[in-house]
Amino acid sequence: MIQKADSTMNLQRIKGLISQYKKWLISPSKFDHLYLWESVEYFQKHFNLEEGDLAHNFDLALQNSSSKRLWTMEAKFPKEMMIAFMKMDAEMVRWTFKDLYRKENSLDGRLNRFQFHCDEMYAVWKKQHPKDLHLGHYHDADHWMACVYLFLNYPDQFAPYDLSTLQNLLSYVEAKNIPQSEDPERFFKVLKVLDKFISDDEELQDLIYSRLSDKHFKGKTLIPAYECALLAK
Repeated sequence: MIQKADSTMNLQRIKGLISQYKKWLISPSKFDHLYLWESVEYFQKHFNLEEGDLAHNFDLALQNSSSKRLWTMEAKFPKEMMIAFMKMDAEMVRWTFKDLYRKENSLDGRLNRFQFHCDEMYAVWKKQHPKDLHLGHYHDADHWMACVYLFLNYPDQFAPYDLSTLQNLLSYVEAKNIPQSEDPERFFKVLKVLDKFISDDEELQDLIYSRLSDKHFKGKTLIPAYECALLAK
């Protein structure tokens, strides 16, 4: 057994999951998540909180040639709503993102404040557009979009997050105290454990990066650890 952060995980189960990931990387499924690397590349090139038209830059930053699943879901359009917020009050949006990215503050506090300020901006927007039909901005308590924004800006520290993936992963590695409510901070800590095993395996590194083309981000990311976590079922 190994002790890391707030969870106790079975070392053999972790190694077994890494072995599954290696097999997955030589299967046709190995291309399934390349959109994540492409999304990071777009965001890193185009999103700038300080310069130019914020809404225009944001639109350019959230692009992908193969999938928009990070920011488009059924009946909810967080990208479009964030652009609407930017057109309504760009300075408030700038402050909201800067607060989200302020590393010296707790992650839980940053995520909750991001949700709060998005709720506040949405309420103002609805008052200004009472006849517009919109079902929601999807910057909610599950923290999906806030974590996407963190991932795109700091891909070596964060990844897409959802509670079910965390629960499946912790159950697979026989961790104690599997959370029943949102716990993104624990998710990222566990991903960094997986990342250490993945980073130390040269063969695995070759398999991971041989998939990538010029349109994909080539820097350090937690995407491989996230892909590995998705196999834990």
